[in-house]
Amino acid sequence: MQSEKINTEAMYDNTMNKFVWGNIKNANYLDPESYGMLNLIMNNFNSLSNELVKEGKLKEAKAVMERSLTVVPDKIYAMRETLQKESMAESLYMVGDIKNGNRIISLTTDYIEQNLNYFFAIAETKSNLEMNNIQLGMYVLHSMDLLTDEYKQNKENERIKKLFKNFENRYQLSGMN
Repeated sequence: MQSEKINTEAMYDNTMNKFVWGNIKNANYLDPESYGMLNLIMNNFNSLSNELVKEGKLKEAKAVMERSLTVVPDKIYAMRETLQKESMAESLYMVGDIKNGNRIISLTTDYIEQNLNYFFAIAETKSNLEMNNIQLGMYVLHSMDLLTDEYKQNKENERIKKLFKNFENRYQLSGMN
C-alpha cells in the first residue's frame, strides 16, 4: 500500500488558518453535499495529525485534533462514519488526549450498539438487508477493541469486548455467516 504524501506545512496552515468550517458541528440537518464532505473532513484532520506525529511535531498534531473537536460533529449520521470516528479516537490517543479519545470511543460504541441491535432485528425477517452495515459495525467494534487495548483503556476495552462477543454470538446464532 502506498502511503499518502502530505505537505504538512501547507495543510496545517490551511486547516488551522484558512478553511472556514461553517456550522457543520452543530447542524440539525446536513444536506447530501455537506454530509458527503464529512468523511473527507474527518480523514483530513486524522491524516494531518498522524503525519505531524510521524514528523515529531506533537504540539501541532495536538492543535489539529483540538481543532477537529470544534469542527466535527459528535453526532454520527451513518455506519460508514464509524471508521473515521475510530481513526479520530486513535489520533486523539496518539497526541495524548485520552479523555477525548475515550469520549469518541464511547459515542461511537453507543451508536454501533444501537444500530446493530436494530440491524439484527431487521435480519430476523430479512437476513441480507443490512448485512453490510452489520459487518462494518462488527469490524469497527473489533478495531476499537484492539485500539483501546493498545492504549490501555481498560474500561472502554472491557465494554467493547463484551459487546463484540454478544453481537458475534447473535451473528453466529442467526445463521447469517
